Amino acid sequence: MSVLLPSAPRGQVVLDQIRQAIGEGRLRPGDRLREAEIAAWLGVSRTPVREALKRLQADGLVQSTPWAGMTVTSLDRGQVIELYVMRVELEGLAARLAAEYASDAEIAALRDHLDRAEAALDDAAESARLNRGFHAAIYAASHNRYLVQTLAGLSTTLALLPDTTYAVPERPAAALAEHRAIVAAIWANDGAEAEAAARHHMRGARRARLDLSFREPAPRPVEA
Repeated sequence: MSVLLPSAPRGQVVLDQIRQAIGEGRLRPGDRLREAEIAAWLGVSRTPVREALKRLQADGLVQSTPWAGMTVTSLDRGQVIELYVMRVELEGLAARLAAEYASDAEIAALRDHLDRAEAALDDAAESARLNRGFHAAIYAASHNRYLVQTLAGLSTTLALLPDTTYAVPERPAAALAEHRAIVAAIWANDGAEAEAAARHHMRGARRARLDLSFREPAPRPVEA
């Protein structure tokens, strides 16, 4: 069944639909992206699909290989480290700005995220969903549209990674404690502490991600 696209420029809508499918994990790293299939799915001609794929390739979300054509990008360890270097810096900046500019309503929303995250500690998928919402709320509270756009792009790229860091044992509880520290600093209007807490949180997330996605398999026992 094809998707009925809203009345907006077709190229942009196709781009947004594919980007959303990648971000939600409906299109996974290594999946082939055939123009005809996507056009049929979205109910459009192949021209806007081709244009959207070129833009996604420029953004690093899609790659082209001689043997497979267009596929969703698979990230290697080095690329993941580069992404988290960016996140450490930019998430810290977002938290610092939120400490300065967040409204009472935005701080209340962040505290509500903490309560819901605590209730979902035993549900990794729900914890991961709430985590994305928490970070998006901090981005919005920074009141810097360009920072929001940049962080949203990084978040979409990170969606290329399989699984969630919340699948790492004890990570949900550790992340919740780190989130509480960030919100406490924002509530206190302490920009320096909010930045430090956010950077600490991102370093923990990086360790969990590398352990989850790139840890070496345990050696097989040698039979006597």
